[in-house]
Amino acid sequence: MFAKNDYIIYGTTGVCKITGIEKKKFNTSAEREYYILKPAYDPNSTIYAPVDNNIINIRKIMTVKEVYDLIMAMPDNKTIWIDDINLSKEKYNEILKKGDKVELVKLIRTLYLEKQKKKSKNKKKYQKL
Repeated sequence: MFAKNDYIIYGTTGVCKITGIEKKKFNTSAEREYYILKPAYDPNSTIYAPVDNNIINIRKIMTVKEVYDLIMAMPDNKTIWIDDINLSKEKYNEILKKGDKVELVKLIRTLYLEKQKKKSKNKKKYQKL
């Protein structure tokens, strides 16, 4: 469980600050405990995220060492290019929603290398996402 004033990554919203933890009852649902989140990109917004939520990924922000280790492992990561546009869109969106750091780095590397390959062939950049 996270605490007040922690910074976390909330789903695809990104970095949020936990400004409080309260029990609330919304609509007809039972009372639950919620994190009160303020997104870094818009501190005027408020998100109420159930503490016991298993659907949206909430995770701690990476440490400097974790980021460094991830970057150092990048050259060893395989790419995950998928030629079929529909399958690739589905897979890449799944990776984004899941938030797995290693898979995200593979996706970034894959898209970067594909862009470089097309650039070297003087082709127009083709974006799948």
